[in-house]
Amino acid sequence: MIKSLQKTDNLHVMSGIDCRILRQKRKSLAIYIIEGEVVVKSPLKLNDSVIDDFVNKKRDWIIKKLDVYFKKYHRFLQVLELKQFLLNGEVVPHFFVDTKKTAFDGARLLFSQALGNNDNKDKLKKAVKKLYIKIANDYLAKRLAELATEYNFTYTGFSLSNAKTKWGSCDSKKQIRLNWRLVLLPKNLQDYVVLHELCHTYYLNHSQNYWNLLAKYIKNPKGVKRELKEYGLLIKYLD
Repeated sequence: MIKSLQKTDNLHVMSGIDCRILRQKRKSLAIYIIEGEVVVKSPLKLNDSVIDDFVNKKRDWIIKKLDVYFKKYHRFLQVLELKQFLLNGEVVPHFFVDTKKTAFDGARLLFSQALGNNDNKDKLKKAVKKLYIKIANDYLAKRLAELATEYNFTYTGFSLSNAKTKWGSCDSKKQIRLNWRLVLLPKNLQDYVVLHELCHTYYLNHSQNYWNLLAKYIKNPKGVKRELKEYGLLIKYLD
């Protein structure tokens, strides 16, 4: 017997699982785990009991996916709460000192003492983001040029991106954009993204020819791509 469903707007509890139900013009049901939330896309007039049965059948898969997500979230919890700061995949010491400017001295992040006050959390976010963007603009521009020269790629322009879904992009004019948040990641993953985009100057797709080209510069590129996914939570850092 299907139990009664608890609802709040499009939030439902189905088979003991909190779900967001999105009714759309579609023919079938689908379940997605989006930032720790279970999202069920459903045909417009489908009965709730059918959705509940579908969720129940996918219960083990849902729990497994949620477990993976929250393990990743816990891994980066201190970073997301601005209690730790990453640079090149490593936690960087930080101090609140008698200074007006946020700076990186090569070993430490230095913040104004006023930003250490919990009431100034929004100001701290802005200061951290501004500093990371400066670091990224200097380092990523240099690294892109180095790798392009080393492997004989050409590109027509570089800029930073604030994208929430992509680490990088390359357009048909060979203009490359790199997400400033890349500097949080280990350098091997930064290089992977840079070379990934440089290879798009030859192939604006992900065909086998593209992957064969990338494999000349990155060992086991699809394996590195999976490693990059482990840092997916950081793509919206300071959003």
